[in-house]
Amino acid sequence: MPVKAETDIESLKKDIEQLKADLKAAAGDSSDVVQSAREQLEAEAARLIKKLQGQAGKAAGNVSDAAQAVASNMRHAADSALEQGGEFVQSVEGKVADKPLQSLLMAFGVGLLAGWLIRRK
Repeated sequence: MPVKAETDIESLKKDIEQLKADLKAAAGDSSDVVQSAREQLEAEAARLIKKLQGQAGKAAGNVSDAAQAVASNMRHAADSALEQGGEFVQSVEGKVADKPLQSLLMAFGVGLLAGWLIRRK
């Protein structure tokens, strides 16, 4: 029986060594798989970052174009309002020059009305 026990022990040692070797090989294979997956993920992340940067650049360009269009429209509106205001002032000056007494009485009436409204509050 002692020989059988020694043979069993030797067999178990060989099995353990084989198991260790198999585990190392599996760990090596799994580390290769993990490394490959990591590289793929890094490449995909880099691609997504480039795509997002491109889209951000396009969005910034669109915002800039829209801001310039709004500024242009505002300048045009301000120029138009200034022109209309100038025409109105010229029209009032012409009417005052044509009818000075009537203009003075109207201004006096408007002043009285404004004073009365202010005093009421």
